[in-house]
Amino acid sequence: MATLKVTIEIAGYAALMRKLRPPESLYAKPWRDAMEEVARLGAEQARSTAPRGETGQLAAKIAYRVQKSPIPRYAVIKTTARRKKFPYPRLLEWSPKHHHFGWMRKAIDQVMSRADRILSKAARQIERKWAQRH
Repeated sequence: MATLKVTIEIAGYAALMRKLRPPESLYAKPWRDAMEEVARLGAEQARSTAPRGETGQLAAKIAYRVQKSPIPRYAVIKTTARRKKFPYPRLLEWSPKHHHFGWMRKAIDQVMSRADRILSKAARQIERKWAQRH
C-alpha cells in the first residue's frame, strides 16, 4: 500500500518542546491551534483540488485529524473513499492513466508554502508567553 507522507522539519523543535513541558504546558494551546489550522487548510485544499467524479465521494470523504496529545506532533489528512474495494485516492494519486497523477501531493504542497507562516506565528506567541514568565 503506497502512502503519501509529508514531513516538515522545524528548526529549534527540541528547544520548543522543552519550553512546552509542564509547568509551561499552558503554551501548548498556540501550538495545538497552529497544528489544527495547518491540518484544516490541508483538508480544505485537498477537497478543493480533488478530482470530481460521478459521485463526488472523494472530496466528501476527506477529513483531518490532529494527534490528541496536549502537544501534538502530527496531523493527518485522509480520505476513506473507495472504488471497487480499492482505495480510490491512491488509484488517482499514483496512476498516470487517470490524468490526476499527484492531485493530493499538489494540494499538500500548496498548504506547505503557508505552513511556515502559521507555525512561526505560534512560535512568536509561545516566545511572548515565555518571556512574560521568565
